[in-house]
Amino acid sequence: MVRKWVDTNIIIRAVTGQPPGMAQRLLPVLHQAASGEFELVVPSIVVAEAVYVLEGTLGFSRKDVAKALRAFCGLKGVELEEFEIILTALFDYEETNVDFADAYLGAKAKLSGDVVLTWNARDFKKIGARHEIP
Repeated sequence: MVRKWVDTNIIIRAVTGQPPGMAQRLLPVLHQAASGEFELVVPSIVVAEAVYVLEGTLGFSRKDVAKALRAFCGLKGVELEEFEIILTALFDYEETNVDFADAYLGAKAKLSGDVVLTWNARDFKKIGARHEIP
């Protein structure tokens, strides 16, 4: 099956509907992916950039960012590069005052049973990730 790697701007158009012309042009692509013509693959780094744009540039709340990204990544025909890690990171990002990069790193450590090496023990403790200070 053909795989198409999704750029951040595709996610932003899909979840905001802005600008309307671009968002409308995206609808057939999403329908084609849902019907199995190809698969849309979302790299983890793109999710991180989408969090940054939605929260930092467009002013979405953490809850709305997480909800929008879960909705997009849950569409039929869309595959997350690191499904469980990203969903765990989005949950921790939404529920705590931890930035997405730390939530992502914490999710990787939690799900692998590994340890985060950091001076930022407070944030990793909030999300239940094993960590140590050098």
